[in-house]
Amino acid sequence: MRKITKITVLAIAGAVFMPAVASADTVTLNPTDDAYVWGATPDENYGNDDLLANGANPGLTGLIFTLLKFDLSAYSGATINSADLRLYVEGSTGGWPPNFIFLAINDADWNDTSVTWNNFPGRLSNAEISPPTLYDWWVTDVTSKVQDFVDGTYDNYGFQLWRVEAFCTVFTMCSKENSSNHPELVLDFLPVGLESSTWAGIKACL
Repeated sequence: MRKITKITVLAIAGAVFMPAVASADTVTLNPTDDAYVWGATPDENYGNDDLLANGANPGLTGLIFTLLKFDLSAYSGATINSADLRLYVEGSTGGWPPNFIFLAINDADWNDTSVTWNNFPGRLSNAEISPPTLYDWWVTDVTSKVQDFVDGTYDNYGFQLWRVEAFCTVFTMCSKENSSNHPELVLDFLPVGLESSTWAGIKACL
């Protein structure tokens, strides 16, 4: 009878599990909530509009910030290889391109049926991002922020796009209520692997 050595077991294990190591999934998510808030109309809710706005409106008081939230509950504990936030930019007023755009994660929960300038959440993990291209998809890498969400480092209250007041450009993007070009979060991820009874048995031989 052939003796099963530790090396043989490791070789078998490698052959069995090597394909799984390289396996990754890709999914495209649409937001559960999206809205913008405007300092000039602090009591108004814009969660049902078919456009999202962002910027500082020329000639009017108040900034305009954009909020988006995606359901990531199915990916808890996964390894996020990449995560891209994709927004379709469909119009603008003022100078182009807009500069000094920041992306943060929200520090409190909100929903798009009730969020206003008076109650929108604060910001954590701020980072300046590249400006958009007009009439095109604006793609921003949010891999580290999504990894923090699925790891539980931060609660998933979604993203916030904000500007500084000195730059008077407003641009608009398609919202989830729009008939096309909905906001997207594209994930490439490794699902959480559960230890199988087969692997447990192999380990017992080592």
